[in-house]
Amino acid sequence: GSVQFGQLLCQSCFAELLCKRRIEQVSAEIDGLSCFPLCLGRFRRTAAGHHVLDVLPPFQIKEEVSAREDWLREDKLFRLKAFCCFCRDERTASRADEPLPLAMRPVSASNKLNTREFVFTIEDYENIRRRIYDFAGIALASSKQDMVYGRLVKRLRERRLKTFREYLELIDRDGAEWEVFVNALTTNLTSFFREAHHFELLAHRLRMSQPLTRPFRIWCCAASTGEEPYSLAITACEAFGSLHPPVEIVASDINTQVLIDAREGVYSSDRMTGISEGRLRKFFQPMDGEHSSRWKVIPELQQMIRFCRINLLDANWPLQGHFDAIFCRNVMIYFDRETQRTILQRFLRVLEADGELYAGHSESFLHASDLFTSAGKTVYRITRKKK
Repeated sequence: GSVQFGQLLCQSCFAELLCKRRIEQVSAEIDGLSCFPLCLGRFRRTAAGHHVLDVLPPFQIKEEVSAREDWLREDKLFRLKAFCCFCRDERTASRADEPLPLAMRPVSASNKLNTREFVFTIEDYENIRRRIYDFAGIALASSKQDMVYGRLVKRLRERRLKTFREYLELIDRDGAEWEVFVNALTTNLTSFFREAHHFELLAHRLRMSQPLTRPFRIWCCAASTGEEPYSLAITACEAFGSLHPPVEIVASDINTQVLIDAREGVYSSDRMTGISEGRLRKFFQPMDGEHSSRWKVIPELQQMIRFCRINLLDANWPLQGHFDAIFCRNVMIYFDRETQRTILQRFLRVLEADGELYAGHSESFLHASDLFTSAGKTVYRITRKKK
């Protein structure tokens, strides 16, 4: 159910297990608690302005934690312990001296997640790794086995299957389920104006390019749920001082489900971090009145963007013309170097000679310096051939 910060919070026994003593109040500082709902629910803001956490039922909490390796590290558990403060319902509260449930314990050599609802063998995992690598170029490390299990186990339940082998046979013959499989294994972490310095650099380039003799074209390779392409559109509007700037944006993703959300352009208040009050009022419309907890991007932004599905591993991309900027951020980290080089070579075909490639903060293309040269701040330009 929904619960309000500053009051009693959680119906779930997990909260009690994470706390050694009861606390009846918790700070409402949203930034300090930003990690909290990733495990136990999602933040939203009510019409009355209250910060509310929609709490997941216990079995889903266990799956969510199991599917996120970084939550299984001890330092994250300390943060959770500091923020969990729950339950007065004696029927659901567990004793504080009970051990943590298996999915909530830190991983160690003597403590592996080896108790599962479905048998998940090494062979099953290797078959999954091979399929997603061959199709999308995503190289899953051996340490991602728990994450993969957590993301796919729901499909076995929903399709009433007994083994992962049956599921693999299903995706080989069922195109719709194959799409669900791919969507489940692609990562879609994103936010508005993430790595903000890139948008500042782009805004400067847009201002310096005026007046334009043709539209300035941008390709966002990993659109996810739309936060990045809409951030690009806002940047363009501000750079040109107009809601109709001469800028065209192609926003693509391999995940068909997130593209549906991106086209809709509706976001809850907890996802609007990074958007200033001024931008919120100018580029978004409240869905539920003055104190709305949901916001929709204005039509002018949507008209600037063409959303489409593109697999970067495909030999031929459904693109026309060249781009002045390509945003391919926090995507290459999921590919091995051979795949990275293949994609970078294909970028050369669609990037203008003076175009720029924007990468994520943890990505480096030094191994492909014959193709792209760093211009600083994880921005790359086409390497000039020596005469």
